[in-house]
Parts: sequence; C-alpha cells; structure tokens
Amino acid sequence: MKGTARIRLKEMRLQKGDKDGRAVDYIMKHADPTDSNREEKTVLKRRGKIAGLKERIERKKSTIKEQCRKAKEKLDENSLPEAEGPYADVDNNLKEMAETIDQGELYSTIEVVIDIFRPYYGNAEEEQDARAYELEDFKLHVNIAAIESTEGLITAGQILADEERSADDNVSGEKYWIITDFMEAVMLAVGTLRQLDIPAYPAITRARIQNEEIASPVIAVLEPESETPLITFNLYRSHPPVGAIDIISDTAMQGVTYSLMAMDEAKKFANEMLKRDSEKKEKFSDKELEEKLDGIGELWFEAWKRWEDPTVLESAIETLGNSMVYALTIIEKDKAGDDILDNPSVQEVIAEACTRTAGEFVNIAVHKYKIKVAKELAKREEE
Repeated sequence: MKGTARIRLKEMRLQKGDKDGRAVDYIMKHADPTDSNREEKTVLKRRGKIAGLKERIERKKSTIKEQCRKAKEKLDENSLPEAEGPYADVDNNLKEMAETIDQGELYSTIEVVIDIFRPYYGNAEEEQDARAYELEDFKLHVNIAAIESTEGLITAGQILADEERSADDNVSGEKYWIITDFMEAVMLAVGTLRQLDIPAYPAITRARIQNEEIASPVIAVLEPESETPLITFNLYRSHPPVGAIDIISDTAMQGVTYSLMAMDEAKKFANEMLKRDSEKKEKFSDKELEEKLDGIGELWFEAWKRWEDPTVLESAIETLGNSMVYALTIIEKDKAGDDILDNPSVQEVIAEACTRTAGEFVNIAVHKYKIKVAKELAKREEE
C-alpha cells in the first residue's frame, strides 16, 4: 500500500501477562529467532524434505531484520524534511517536551511517553490503567467537537504551541490540553521521540481473529541494524494482537493531517451555518454550499494522494455528516418553536429530514472527491 511499509511476523503474537493478569510485554520486541532456535527448526523441517537453495534464499529475504531494512528504505523515500512534515516543531515546544520526558534509555523513555501522551478519558479508565508518570498542567483530553485555532495543516509542534488548547475542568479545576483526535496524541508521541533521535513512526498492527482482520494503531521504533530491529507499543499498557505491522511514512501521515484539516473545515462550516441563521436568518446559497463541499472534497483528495487507504477518510466523512446533522437540526428546531417541538412526531420528522439533507451534502462532497481521484488516476496512466 502506498505510504506504508509492511512487516510480516510469520506468526500471531499475543500479549503475555503475569500471574496477576497484568501485561508484561506491552512494549513488544520483534526480532528473528536466535541461531540455535533457527537451526533446530531447520532440522525438523528437513526430516520431511530437504530444503532447496531457492527456499533458503526466500527464507533469508523474509527475516524480520531484512524486512525492516527494506521498510526503512521505503520510509526514507517517503520522508519529509523535519521542518515541513507532521512532526515539525514550533518555537522549540517539541524539543522542550523531549528534554522533559527523556530518561536516557529507550525503554524507560517509552514508558514515560505512554503515560504523558495517553489521553485522559475519565476516572474508570485511569484506575484500570494507572499512570506512573504525569506532566504538570498537561493532560491530553480528546474533544471531537473542538475546532483548531491554527490555520493550515496541523503539526506536533503546533499542538503544543497553541495556548487556546488549554482548558480547565469546570468541576475539578484540572488543567487539560485539548486535542481533536487520537491521532494528534500519536503525532505528539512520535514527534517527541524523534527529537531524541529515536526513529519512531505511527503504525498499524494487523491480526486475524476468528477469520476477521483487526487493525489497531500503535507506535513503532524501527532500527534494522540493531539487535531488536522493531519495537511496537500502544499509548496504553496493553498491546493488540499482531501478525503484521504497517509502518506509516511521513508522507502518509501528512495525508492524515489533510484528513484532520477536512474534519476541522466541516465543523467550521456547521458553525458558519448556525451563525448565519442566528444573525441574519439566511441560508447558504447553492453556489456557496457547492464551493464549501468542493473545498472539503479537495482536502480528502490531498489526503488520498499521500495515503491511498480509504480508512484514512472514514472519520473525515463521518465528521462532515455529523456536523451537518447537528447544524441543520438546531436551525430547524429553532424554526419550529418550543410548542411544536413538544410533539414527538414533529421531532422525528425533523430528525429524518435533517439526516437526509446532511446525507445529500456528504454525497456531493464524495462525488467531487471521486472525480478528482479519477482524474488523478487517468493522469498517472498517461504518464
């Protein structure tokens, strides 16, 4: 798949636990078997059939170390300059964060990264996955309704530099740092590790469970020439089942930032609809609607160009639909008035109508996106 490099482990790996059921290998190391183990397996295989030269060559090519080497080559081809990609720093905020969490040793530093960049989801989650480290006045909190205050593509450095992300809990007074999507936490973790010259990448584990493929986001550290060429971990002290790992290149991750930008534009569009209706009692003209939706479709297209995986756009398309339903419902309920809204049948009719209209808006944006994709594919064929 364009934008990613896959490493197959040749087996399904599951997280192990101690006698109390606690995970012990949530930071999972992936390496080839030792020479003694490999020889033992080769002898067992040869009892049935002598392995030929071709088979031995293919086996060597498929070792984890060799796959990691090839993955590194592909990722390097799709790398971006440090100051331009999704992990770009702003005003040394990322550098300072790295200096704060650095423990001087890889696995200890990863332990801190897991705790600092794991978003807070509530007390129940915290009790289940207690943190050993906290950063003063910095607790990530996901608010999918929040709108980015920065213009353009988001970077890890911008997330830390944007003071408008700081918020206080109106009950406890705790301070939070708002992110709009879990992938922003991943960007922060990867960007911070890279400031320490640790070759980290976002990644996706693939596993087949009961004949169904399961995909889960993780972070990978890729060092092909080291004793452990590949390390993967989650921002939780648990590791998903894994049979293969897709490591995400800088270019592909930039595609994700285009998708995040499209989500932001959809929320801004909904807010503009509400503001215009509230202040002027006006609707967007058909031309204005088409221009807005074409702009969102263009961002989807830019995301696809960098990572040709339809799942990258799933959240962006869903966000557009939900944002439109939200805005249209408020507008229509305001028109109806409280007296009419007391009737459940009226509420149901409004909900159906708004959902249908929102679906039409999404279809327009998807249509414009698909036209752009078709033109791009035709252009590639001509070349």
